[in-house]
This record gives sequence, C-alpha cells and structure tokens, in this order.
Amino acid sequence: MFSSSYIYKLFKPEANPELITSYEVVIGGTILPAKLKNGVILVTPLFSRAVTSQYNDLESLEYDTESDTYSIRQSSYIENTYQIDIYKINDKNAQVIQAEVEAYKVREWLKSYEISEYLATLKAEILPIYDNIRFSSELLNKELVNRASFEMKIISKVEISEPTQVADKAKIENINILKGY
Repeated sequence: MFSSSYIYKLFKPEANPELITSYEVVIGGTILPAKLKNGVILVTPLFSRAVTSQYNDLESLEYDTESDTYSIRQSSYIENTYQIDIYKINDKNAQVIQAEVEAYKVREWLKSYEISEYLATLKAEILPIYDNIRFSSELLNKELVNRASFEMKIISKVEISEPTQVADKAKIENINILKGY
C-alpha cells in the first residue's frame, strides 16, 4: 500500500539525493522551523478518494495451515492528492524568483520517466500534472518569502486479505426442478 513516506524519495532519490533539488523536503507538518533561506519543499496530503469499487478475488484463495483458514484478497485503486509548496527567501542580488524556478524544475521532474519507474515498483502512478502553479509572497520575520505551489495526484492499488473459512461439504435436500417455457 502506498503511503506518504514514499513521497520523500520522489524529490530525494536514494542514489543521488541532490539530483533534482537541494531544498529541504518536509512531508506533512513539522514542529521544526523551516530553513527558508536555503529553500523548503513542503508536501502536504490534501485528500484521498477511492476511484474503483472493491474487487474480491474469489478464484485464488490463499490457505493458512496454522489457522486452518482461507484468505480472500481484496483490492481497489485510491487517488491521493498532495499539495507541493516551495518556499524560498531570494538570495541577495538574485535576478529571478528562485521559488518560481524551483517549482518549474520540480514539476517537470515529477513528469519524468524515473518517477514513473519508481512509482511502478510501489504499484502506483502519478497522474499528469497540468494544474497551474500558484505564486505568492509573504512577509515572515521581516523577510520576504516567495512561495510557489501546485498539486499532484498519485493513484495506487490498495490490497488487503480477509480471512474466511470455506465449507468443504454441502448437503442438498428437496430439489424441485420445474420445466419452464
């Protein structure tokens, strides 16, 4: 099952954490102060919704010898929406809004083949990101902080197993077969 803990590796791949961004990545809320001078990417789960009905696999039951039960596998697809906020206090004499440049770079990275491959290993996919990037500036602690934000959606398969017992004998009585037209 996909969880928000996998999101970190979208921005900081294990093999090369500085490949796409040098900004700090924070998943969800935190009590630690963000280092806005260095840049921060804040990823917040917004909502989750089911996009398919539950599917019960009754063809391939799994038998557990210890508990003498069978398990029915159930699965459905879930769409998780995340908000990506990029904060940065511009360096002195910067000729661009650095949060804006980072937002474009991160959004294009999320569309890459490497991201698709990584998510495939987790039985997940990222939906195409066509949403607008929103820009704003805020005054925090007497410094101007630039912010860029957009949303991304990840669809993943959620699987569970439900233990059940299977009848091995059945007794059929009083069968009436009627001829129909």
